[in-house]
Amino acid sequence: MEFLEQLLELLTPYLLEVIALAVAAVIVPQLKALMKQLGIKEFIQNEKEIVMDAMYFAERMFKHLDGKQKWNMAKAKAVEKAKKVGLKISEDDIDELIDTFVEEFDFDWDES
Repeated sequence: MEFLEQLLELLTPYLLEVIALAVAAVIVPQLKALMKQLGIKEFIQNEKEIVMDAMYFAERMFKHLDGKQKWNMAKAKAVEKAKKVGLKISEDDIDELIDTFVEEFDFDWDES
């Protein structure tokens, strides 16, 4: 009996890890399936594409404007395009994406 108690005491931390891994192995595929079903990945990708397209549009069409004006034109274009395709994205999210892309892709724009 004492041997079983010692064995259980020794294995307890590992049992918790095994149980956690087993639960994760069951839950993760279900979460992925749910995300796919809800279109979350596609939604996020669509957000990014709309904002990036709007930024390139502003860069091409409004070369004569300064960075802040291009930033505002890109935001307006992204809001317009999102509404047109029925994508619900807040203006704050658009602002954040523009700020991120300005830094990430080295657009020479002032941040708003």
